[in-house]
Amino acid sequence: MFRAFLWGVVLTILAALGGGYAVLRAGLIPANADANPGWFETWAAHASLDATLAREAPKGPNPVPLTDANLVAGIDLYGQHCAIC
Repeated sequence: MFRAFLWGVVLTILAALGGGYAVLRAGLIPANADANPGWFETWAAHASLDATLAREAPKGPNPVPLTDANLVAGIDLYGQHCAIC
């Protein structure tokens, strides 16, 4: 009985790999840069971003006060160094 179970596991894995290969070879997954992401890709990106921010974001209050002058300076900094990308 255990041998039959192992064969079932192995065949299931092989079927999943074969199906994935067939989907890739048939071109059913869009590779163009302007394609809208699917639900799984969107979920994975948000989950990863949330976990990374929770782990690595500094704790405590913002060291830069929220003023109009600071916002304008941030806009200028973004325009000079980030907007090109």
